[in-house]
Amino acid sequence: MAIREESLDSLEVIESFVVDSYGSRNPDLTQLFSPNKEIKLKGGLRTPFAVLDIERIRVKDLPIHIQEVNRQLAKHVMQSLNPEHDYYICFDQLDLGFNPGDQAYHQRLIGLILASRELNRIATENGKRASVIVFLRDDIYQMLHFEDKNKLTENHLSKIEWKEYGRGLTLKSLMERRFGQVLNGEGTVSWDSVFNEGREMPSRKSKYTYICDRTFLRPRDMIKFCNQVLIEHRAFGADPDEKFDNEHVLEARSSYSEYLRNELDDEIAKQVPHYKDYLEVVKSVGSMQFTSTSFDLAWKKLDMDKIGKSKEALRELFEFSVVGYLKPGGQGGGSQYVWRYSSGNTRFNPEADTFRIHAGLKEVLDLVAGAGRGN
Repeated sequence: MAIREESLDSLEVIESFVVDSYGSRNPDLTQLFSPNKEIKLKGGLRTPFAVLDIERIRVKDLPIHIQEVNRQLAKHVMQSLNPEHDYYICFDQLDLGFNPGDQAYHQRLIGLILASRELNRIATENGKRASVIVFLRDDIYQMLHFEDKNKLTENHLSKIEWKEYGRGLTLKSLMERRFGQVLNGEGTVSWDSVFNEGREMPSRKSKYTYICDRTFLRPRDMIKFCNQVLIEHRAFGADPDEKFDNEHVLEARSSYSEYLRNELDDEIAKQVPHYKDYLEVVKSVGSMQFTSTSFDLAWKKLDMDKIGKSKEALRELFEFSVVGYLKPGGQGGGSQYVWRYSSGNTRFNPEADTFRIHAGLKEVLDLVAGAGRGN
């Protein structure tokens, strides 16, 4: 399909704007918004500002005129798009460097979300198949507060939630597609064709459940564990056609546990500066399951009162799913452990007495199995 003259004109306007303002079609993105940088408004973008007699705007003065600049740029961007094509602009890894106390970063995220919604609206009005997609952790989104957030949440948000079982996205279906790609180059290969589920784990669990218990129900965790199982399968000298069995899964735990602790290093360090001290208290307790009293005793024994209160440490560990708390059964049935990673709306219960360390951290923290569900 030939490019329409209107599209070519808009592409030329956008290119001229970028080159005139930043000196190159490929500008240094770290320098775009330095306060004394000047943006030139000539060519296709010059006309709307004629009454203001503005040809150059310093970035620090841009807020005065930003709406008109954005309006003109959006118009030309939409005119340049082919209505028969799909366009996706995706923002990911926005949690890198995130600090809950950094309100400036909160405002930048809010600005990105609102700008994305506006561009999606404009694309729809212009009949263009363009989507701006922001990938953001649920816990970070919950921290943001802005006008019309509930309306945006109801109408523009899609929650990506991986499950162990049920309808929708499951870790098993994910791995079955990956098995299909690796073994056949396409399609799916069933989990039971790769793992020997005819033999239960020592805890009387299936291998799939046993592995899921050691993840945060994230694809990368499941993929990492299965890759480690493959490494152990080869280390045992097993026949390539032999299914993954108990011994391969058990041997994979140590390396995987190290990986999970390193993941926590990346995610917690800035937000919970003393979390390594908290883990030392857990190691001092020594067991997977413990009471708030035993944690507090270990806390005092290691002289941790100088950095805070033991209950606050448990709360912060809960927020990152390092620990879960036991919720007594009500009318509906027995007790169960509550984990932050499995329910984004779950909140810490300061009255909880019994806690459990996430199973994936058992080996790296050198803990022994405690009471409760098998380890």
